[in-house]
Amino acid sequence: MVSFVGADLQRMAHEADKLIVNVPAGSEVGAEEVEKYIGISREYNYFEYQKAIMQRNVERAQKIAFYFADHTKQHPVPLILIMLFNFFAKVLQAHDLGAMSDGEIARVMGISPFKVGDYLTAKRNYPLGKVVRVIEAIKNADLKVKGVIGHAQTDREIILDLSFEILHL
Repeated sequence: MVSFVGADLQRMAHEADKLIVNVPAGSEVGAEEVEKYIGISREYNYFEYQKAIMQRNVERAQKIAFYFADHTKQHPVPLILIMLFNFFAKVLQAHDLGAMSDGEIARVMGISPFKVGDYLTAKRNYPLGKVVRVIEAIKNADLKVKGVIGHAQTDREIILDLSFEILHL
């Protein structure tokens, strides 16, 4: 239920009350019941998407990508592309640094020492060749948004295609 509603306990209690009213006593409550009676109302953000991509959590990343694709006014494609490019540019930089302490990596990359682990995880999950291909895919998505390459695609198609491409390169 947390993935549908979020971590707001008051809202969680309200949604649990809906389940109690709608699901027959003694019945098992699963994801289908939660989706049917509560719906998917959780709002995702760019950081959750970046984390799912970094961890190569395909199911979660695609769920968030579909959310973004269905809410392009709140999550415009150019902002998603900027976030992804900045992230993968740092992953590329992490590949170039070699063996350094976390403190040295943070200093050279200009990031918080607490974020170093994220980039090292991404470095493990995205070898150098894949990072280069991901950056190229981001560039191509940007060119599609601008109408420079490819046939006319909706923002929805661009987000979903790029997300799939990043996760399955």
